[in-house]
Amino acid sequence: MRVIYLILSAVVALVLEFYAWDTLIFHVEGASFLKILYLHILSSLIAAYGCVYVRIPCDNRERDLFFLLLIMVLLMPGFGLLGVYIAILHALLHPKKQRGMLWKDVPVPSLPYKPVIVGAHPTYGEGGLSSVIQSASDMSRRLNAVVAARQINDKMAVPLLQEALKDPEDDVRLFAYAVLDSKTTAVTDRITDLLLKTESEVGLAKARLCYALAQNYWELSFLGLVTGNTLSFALNEAEKFAHQAASLGWSGSDIEFLIGRILLYQKKYPEAKKYFDLSLENGALESAILPFLSEIAYERQDFLALRTLLERLNTSCDGNTPIPAVVTSWSIAS
Repeated sequence: MRVIYLILSAVVALVLEFYAWDTLIFHVEGASFLKILYLHILSSLIAAYGCVYVRIPCDNRERDLFFLLLIMVLLMPGFGLLGVYIAILHALLHPKKQRGMLWKDVPVPSLPYKPVIVGAHPTYGEGGLSSVIQSASDMSRRLNAVVAARQINDKMAVPLLQEALKDPEDDVRLFAYAVLDSKTTAVTDRITDLLLKTESEVGLAKARLCYALAQNYWELSFLGLVTGNTLSFALNEAEKFAHQAASLGWSGSDIEFLIGRILLYQKKYPEAKKYFDLSLENGALESAILPFLSEIAYERQDFLALRTLLERLNTSCDGNTPIPAVVTSWSIAS
C-alpha cells in the first residue's frame, strides 16, 4: 500500500512539476509567475509527503526528513524532484545487503553440580559442619556440608551458611545464598501477610496478629538474617508490636518473655530484667527464664546474684539444667 501511494504521489508531483516547467518555457497565455510558483510548491509538498509516508521503518524523525526533502525539492526545481525519486527507486530495487548473524546459537550447558540425594540424617554432625565449610579442600565436601546445614536448627545453620558465602567456588556460594534467601523470604512474606491482616482486625484478634508480627521480626534478628540498619529496624519493630499486643490485651508470660529477649539482645539490661521478672510472676517456667536473668547478672558484673540464680536454676531443674557446664563451673568456684 505504501509503494502504491509513493507511485501515485510521484505521478501527481511530476505532472504538476512538468506542467509548471511547460508553462514557464512556452509562455502559456494567462500564466503568471505566482501560478508557476504555486504549482512547484504543490508538487514539492506532494513529493516530500509521499516519500516520508513510504519510508520504512517510520520513527520520530519523520518531520525532519519531510522538511529536508521539501527544501531540497524546492531549491532544485525539476532536478531535485527527479533526483529524489531516482534515489528512492534505486534503494527499493537494490536494497542494502544484510550482514550475517554476529552470534551463534549454542545449547544451554549442563551445570557442573547435580543435586545430591539428602537423607533423613545429615551427612555431618553439627559440630563438624563449620570446620568442613572453612577448611575442606574438596569442593564437593563443602557443598555437601551446605546441603546438610539445611537440616539443622536455623540458629546454627545461618552462621554456617553465611560462612559458606565466602567460599572461593561459585557453586558453594550460590547454593548458600539461595538457602539464606529462601529463609529470609519466607519470614518477610509472613510479615507482609500479617501486616495486611492487622489493618482489618481489632481487639484481641489484632493483638494476636501483633504478637505474631513481633515474633517474626524477632526471628529475623535472632537468626542473623539481617544486619546493620535492617537489624536495628527489625528489633525496633519487634519491640513495638510486642508492646502493642500487650496493650491490646494479649496476656500471659510469653509476651513479657519475648519483650525481655528483645531488650536483652539490645543490651538494655535493666529493662530486660524487669520483663523477665514479670514473666516469672505470670507463670513462666524458671528453667526458661533464669538462664537469661543469669546472663544479665553476668553482664552487669553482679556475680553474687549470678551464683544465686544458677543455684536456683539447678534446684528448679533437679540437676538437669539447660546450661550444665556453666552451673557446674560456678558451683566449683563457690
